[in-house]
Amino acid sequence: MENNRFSFPRFQKPPVAIIADDDGAIRDLVENFVQTILPEASISSHEDGLPALQEVQSLAKTIGSSVRMIYSDQMMKTHGLDFYKGVRRIPGLKNTPFLMASGGMPSSLREELSRATENDENFRFLEKPFGLAQFTEVTKGLLGVRSSIQRIQGKNPSAPKVIDKIDF
Repeated sequence: MENNRFSFPRFQKPPVAIIADDDGAIRDLVENFVQTILPEASISSHEDGLPALQEVQSLAKTIGSSVRMIYSDQMMKTHGLDFYKGVRRIPGLKNTPFLMASGGMPSSLREELSRATENDENFRFLEKPFGLAQFTEVTKGLLGVRSSIQRIQGKNPSAPKVIDKIDF
């Protein structure tokens, strides 16, 4: 019998994290960040939102697949906003955690994004540049993930406060 900490029933596949960013270095960085938060997730990266959207649509049709989170940049070819709207039209993915990041987004696009996401509790925006600590804090909040320290404190309110921070 295989002793695999992250084993899933045969009909259920490991959760998937989708990353769409046109900057390869940022994609690699975000992959590493996501891996620290969701070590059980399979990560799929794309440099454009269209192939990412096609994969998300395909995964949504697969029995037992689970898109756990989506990260998107405001890309040049397929805008992150268009990618976001496409994901939200897919049945079953309306509440999938979606994190978008951008640096220097035009104000008109920022306003449009704000209107499109104003009632979406599962959407967060990060201004670039960002570090691991900021990404981790925002992503864990979005995913509802609490550190083991926070879980212990939740059970024991008198437990000492511990700052769960990682910087590089």
